[in-house]
Amino acid sequence: MSTNSIPIKSVPSDQEFAARIFEIVGEQVEHFEPYVFNNTEGDCIEFFVSDDDYYGEWIDAYLTVYRSQETDEIVGFVISNVKRILDKVSEQQSAMAFVIDGGKAKLRSLFVSILSNRNTDTGKDWEMVVREYRNVVELAESNKLDEVELICA
Repeated sequence: MSTNSIPIKSVPSDQEFAARIFEIVGEQVEHFEPYVFNNTEGDCIEFFVSDDDYYGEWIDAYLTVYRSQETDEIVGFVISNVKRILDKVSEQQSAMAFVIDGGKAKLRSLFVSILSNRNTDTGKDWEMVVREYRNVVELAESNKLDEVELICA
């Protein structure tokens, strides 16, 4: 037998492994808190009000709605192309009357600027698009997520 041999350790069970992980990172959170995530690298802002499994429904170049796989209710959404939105707004700053206070804007005002600057045809019914924007604004407002940070990379 070689003096350089490495001792073999036993592989931990799933329960032992989970217990060790919880020691390191803490107990698992059982209560989901709605949140907003400004993904500057992805040029988007993500909103989630539930941790349900979901699927995405593309509405237009700026809005994708996340719906619960179980109930089809909206559980989140993403605003894409934030830099493009801000560039368009700054071009028409006198025409657009929404206030960015301390780097934040009301979601409703941001969506008004998106819809008023809309120049692409998604092939979707305009009333349906407006309804989805209204639905996500109401969802954000009811969860106190209606002020968004407008920081771009």
